[in-house]
Amino acid sequence: MTDSALKDLLGCRGKFSTLEYLEIGIEALAGRPYNAFEIAPRLNRLRLTEGALGREFLGKWKFPWAQLTKFEIRLRVGHGGDELRETLLQLQNVEELRVETPVREYFAIDKNAPVFQLARLRRLDVSVDLAGIVDWFDTPLLEHLEINDYFDFANNLEIAKEAISSLIHRSSCRIHRLTLDHCGIKVIRMVLGVRALTASVEELFINRGESEILVIRDIPGFDERIYLPNLHVLRLKCCPLHATDEFVAAISYLLEARGEESELVASHDIAPLRRIAIQFDSCSTWWCDHDIISSTTLPRNPLGKVLNWPSYVEVTIVESSERNLGFAG
Repeated sequence: MTDSALKDLLGCRGKFSTLEYLEIGIEALAGRPYNAFEIAPRLNRLRLTEGALGREFLGKWKFPWAQLTKFEIRLRVGHGGDELRETLLQLQNVEELRVETPVREYFAIDKNAPVFQLARLRRLDVSVDLAGIVDWFDTPLLEHLEINDYFDFANNLEIAKEAISSLIHRSSCRIHRLTLDHCGIKVIRMVLGVRALTASVEELFINRGESEILVIRDIPGFDERIYLPNLHVLRLKCCPLHATDEFVAAISYLLEARGEESELVASHDIAPLRRIAIQFDSCSTWWCDHDIISSTTLPRNPLGKVLNWPSYVEVTIVESSERNLGFAG
């Protein structure tokens, strides 16, 4: 954005009376403060991307932070924790918060800093390398937690695990929905190993997870490696080439162990699975390690076994000759 364009924005200050959503991506800036969006009475959703946050930025840009209900920020290298903390402190009414990074990003968290409360926050999405930021605040109403690791950066898993567990205990919140987005097997097992978190989870969504077979085999929870006693809904989104015989066998085992008719459910005092939704969709080349030339076709052998699954198991194939088929028993 040129300096001339920024000056034009200044001339619009006070004229954004109907603006409700703003997405803005700005690199390092120089010059006087920009307060074009400071007065926007209906602005409630803000997304800052590609280096929008930094020491210089916070000193120049003004937003009506206190009225935002949804805030997303994409951090890049060089952004310190102090600037992010200062921003979060102003989000008095935020209900959904997303903090992610497209690069390996980590900054030390001052554990002696006073804890503040995000009293209305219900959904939190955070990159695993930034999970330590939850040491800053309490979230008494938090019910949906999403952890992502898009670029397989996870370094500080013990720090992340301790921070997540501390947040749950400190806030006395109950997480009903858990999303693991593009996470490797180490991250998945780390998150699912936080019993304070998983004890209340009713819906688990694994999107493009690594080694789904290993996770599915762990979900029954009878060996207590992964404890999901209240899980009712499991959603999986994965590459069609992951639909191997082993994948189908793992789902079949899960149905035997946690299905509605399972005798093991009653004997272990855990909830039965009432819905399993599996979506096979083509992968991005940067994520999937398979040759995806024919990735929109399910292997035929496992497909026959899918047809024997009970009716509460939904299988959808996207962008294939069999698209939109809801395979059920």
